[in-house]
Amino acid sequence: MKILCICEGGNVRSGALAYQLKNLGIDALALGWRYNTLETLGMLAEWADYIILMQPWQNVVYSLPGFQAKIRVLDVGPDRWGSNTHPELHTIIQPHVAEWKDRGFQL
Repeated sequence: MKILCICEGGNVRSGALAYQLKNLGIDALALGWRYNTLETLGMLAEWADYIILMQPWQNVVYSLPGFQAKIRVLDVGPDRWGSNTHPELHTIIQPHVAEWKDRGFQL
């Protein structure tokens, strides 16, 4: 299973999700849509089995043709934590990751 986690900067929200997924043995990458080209985004979208957006408005991903079926949204809202190790952020993400694990990561 390969999961691409996307937020604006690629460090806080998507980094926290990728960290939790990696701890479960999932191949996960964090990516910021603001600081990467559409070519990079397209290459990693092709690589991924699933693309998880950390906010639904991150529509730059929707502009990539052929990847809409891979996209899921885990709406944690805008970054208010400033660190991918912030306990509140992990508290928000953890129940979703646990649910996905229970379903065998069939997102």
